Amino acid sequence: MTGYFGEYLKVAPFSHALWRATEAEIISDLEITKPVLDIGCGFGEFGGIFYKTCVEIGLDKSQKDLDIAKNKGVYEKLVFADAVELPLENNTFSTCVSISTLEHINGADKVIKEVHRVLKNDGVFIFTVPTKEINNRLWGQKILRKAGLKRLANKYIKTYHKVFKHETIVTKEQWEKWLQEAGFKKIQVINTLSDKHLLAFETFLITGGASQILRKITGKRMVWNNPVRTKLMTKLYRLIKDKNENMLNASNVVFIATK
Repeated sequence: MTGYFGEYLKVAPFSHALWRATEAEIISDLEITKPVLDIGCGFGEFGGIFYKTCVEIGLDKSQKDLDIAKNKGVYEKLVFADAVELPLENNTFSTCVSISTLEHINGADKVIKEVHRVLKNDGVFIFTVPTKEINNRLWGQKILRKAGLKRLANKYIKTYHKVFKHETIVTKEQWEKWLQEAGFKKIQVINTLSDKHLLAFETFLITGGASQILRKITGKRMVWNNPVRTKLMTKLYRLIKDKNENMLNASNVVFIATK
């Protein structure tokens, strides 16, 4: 299945589309019961493609992104707030979704507690995060370490997290511990990426640099769309997916936690 990838490729560089599509394909198999809260909805890039019906609330701490999301018609209501302290009532939502957001928050454990508070009994928290395992899986650091350049390898890892503004990169077990401490009674974890996914992701990152810079300036990604790019990138995506679906690791995971 490359449907999600094809759609994300229209609005994002290859690396970003690859990451988002792998998450979307997994989450699409899960039941998402209304009402729904989307934490870290941003400008609606993920939600604008993934959600087939309107989501009750999208929440983000970037007003600029929320203004863009408003025009996409995905969310019934948009809330400007920090997820560490949700301005929402207890026991309100059946599902909370958060895509690649918690790793950017200092105090992610507090967000988990807040989500537990606003979920109804038997409500589900679905979220994706990279884990500490990614540090050992990144190809850039592997190559440097193999060349005996340990300090540069460590610098590569630090730079990677700095560029992506990661605040909380912990083990899968630590995330599970925080969920348990918050009161979630059932936790499922699904790995999303293989080493080959990460190789392609890192290799094509540089090609998305201009798109990311323009997004910061204009609020929109500029993507070069043409049939040749779409055909080649889709073929590469399908090859990676088909050859590695049984070799996924915990460098990035989907958590499904039930209250």
